[in-house]
Amino acid sequence: GFSFAMHVFISCSAAMHVAIISLVTALALCPSFAGGAPTGAVLGIDFGSDNCVVAIARRKGVDIISNEASQRCTPSVISFGSKQRFLGEAGNTQRMTNMKHTVTNLKEMVGKKFKDPSFQQDVAKDALFKTAEGSNGEVVVKVSLCEKECTFSPTQLVAMMLTNLKKISAMDHGSEVVDCVIGVPVFFSEKQRNYILNAAEIAGLKCLRLINENTATALMYGITKTDLPEPPEKARNVVFVDCGYSCLQVSVVAFQKGQLTVLSHAYDKSFGGRHIDELLFQHFAEEFKARFKVDARTNPKAALRLRTQCERLKKTLSANPADLDTPINVECMMEDTDVSGALNRAQMEEMLAEKKLLGRMAATCERALRLAGLPREAVDS
Repeated sequence: GFSFAMHVFISCSAAMHVAIISLVTALALCPSFAGGAPTGAVLGIDFGSDNCVVAIARRKGVDIISNEASQRCTPSVISFGSKQRFLGEAGNTQRMTNMKHTVTNLKEMVGKKFKDPSFQQDVAKDALFKTAEGSNGEVVVKVSLCEKECTFSPTQLVAMMLTNLKKISAMDHGSEVVDCVIGVPVFFSEKQRNYILNAAEIAGLKCLRLINENTATALMYGITKTDLPEPPEKARNVVFVDCGYSCLQVSVVAFQKGQLTVLSHAYDKSFGGRHIDELLFQHFAEEFKARFKVDARTNPKAALRLRTQCERLKKTLSANPADLDTPINVECMMEDTDVSGALNRAQMEEMLAEKKLLGRMAATCERALRLAGLPREAVDS
């Protein structure tokens, strides 16, 4: 069967590859880069459910842009305050003190009907901000901004975030950059793609094209490999597995010198890094309830504190030996009670196996191979 390294769940490298390779597509489409030395710059944007990554192509090459906190990943978070909006890093710092008016999961709401079971299960169930049904049946978000009740569509919220990313890129580049390419999930519908294009337009960006995220990663692979087979030699078949925060995407791609062919896409929209976070959260909520007599699930702030620490624990475990116990500590989680525990990677993997989460990843890979018409033996990498 398939085996997977745990770091696949938390690595930002795939997101950065999407951002970088989006630029490669942009270079072929943007007039300022045609015919010799470039005279302008183009942004590649990976707009994720949890974080965003922006790359910029310019004369000196392609760079991942760091935000105002010197981080390459910018949280996909908007917090609406009594006097102003806080976006990205600033919005993330407001989550604990302004939970009801801090909006997350922006991409998860794009084009979704309010009564869609997937929206209710994946977003509305645990959302601390208020969502409602708009006039067209789609999701809207209700928040308080400058002491006034406001209603925003997901498209407007994405536009706000894209505007912030454009501002970050301008600070890095020294001037405003409007040409861009945006990565989207392979399963996004035509309507959802149009909403992203509309959001880019509202943000003052000129989206040269949208590109499927795994296709972007495959292009990055093809461009960096110098040993690809020459036609008419047999193509090299590669499986790309992208386990993001909210979903799993698998693509099978055939490579030859100078060309690639996407043979299949498969996905699981109900499996991602956040489902591992939830597993850890439930585990420690039960443990701390038994040991310390406090239940984080009954208190929104306590739940947010514990979820934040569980995500950090997951990342630490992914980089550590399987038998190394890693502590988790939450100060004043609730009722002025400090809680602590420990877990190692082997124990986390056992928990994942019990819930059959890793099996879902393997099943998605198998489905991608079936759609591509390839046996496992035909996969080169």
